Amino acid sequence: MDGVLALTRRHALLLGAASLLARTGVARASAAPLRRSAFARLVGRRFRVDGTRAEVRLTEVSGIARRDQRGRAVASREDAFALYFRGAELTEGLHRFTHPAVGSVSLYVVPTGRRRREYQAIVNRLR
Repeated sequence: MDGVLALTRRHALLLGAASLLARTGVARASAAPLRRSAFARLVGRRFRVDGTRAEVRLTEVSGIARRDQRGRAVASREDAFALYFRGAELTEGLHRFTHPAVGSVSLYVVPTGRRRREYQAIVNRLR
């Protein structure tokens, strides 16, 4: 599903945490920018987690719905999106994901509750 994610209170909190990490430089260890299009090309591919043999597969990349000052829907941006993974058992928190195409990226993941071993990470790079 390449749809648009509705912004809930939980997502807003995740966006705030992700934004804080991005601003402090913790959210990214590679020189490659965190762009939706870069990850969209990797749907179905495996990522290594925390430098171990554990792996997860990227299952979906979704834009984040936004509204302008007048409340009108605005197209989602390249630097604000959600990533969905499935695979190894992970705890909620910050994990390092590695793939040759994007390098090593630290993302805060939460279980989605949709199915076992499925996780969501929100990327929101403030301008």
